[in-house]
Amino acid sequence: MAYYFTCVCAAGAFFLAIQYVAQAGWSAGLLRIPQAFARILPIASLILFVVCAAGLLTHNLYHHWTGDGLTDPNSPNYDALIAGKSGYLNIPFFLTRLVIFLGSYSIFALMLTKFSANEDMEGD
Repeated sequence: MAYYFTCVCAAGAFFLAIQYVAQAGWSAGLLRIPQAFARILPIASLILFVVCAAGLLTHNLYHHWTGDGLTDPNSPNYDALIAGKSGYLNIPFFLTRLVIFLGSYSIFALMLTKFSANEDMEGD
């Protein structure tokens, strides 16, 4: 559910971005809904980070690349493909990427909602 919730919020921010770049006027009546999604994106991102971190640290989530012995050539669970990607597929790097990506998406979404709110104020 955390992935779904975050993706719906990111889709709202994406819709706002498209409307802003295209300077579309047709969507003025329904922009409040994607704005609400975009405003919730930082909260959804935090929930997703907690779910992913908890799942990775308990080895219940992403077991196909965080399993024991997958990168150890002496282990019976050794997987050469996973071992070759171990620089990219490891818990600290994954969580760092998640923070960077979701943080930048959240900042972008908040900026878009701020721009939309500024446009509303100009009309008053």
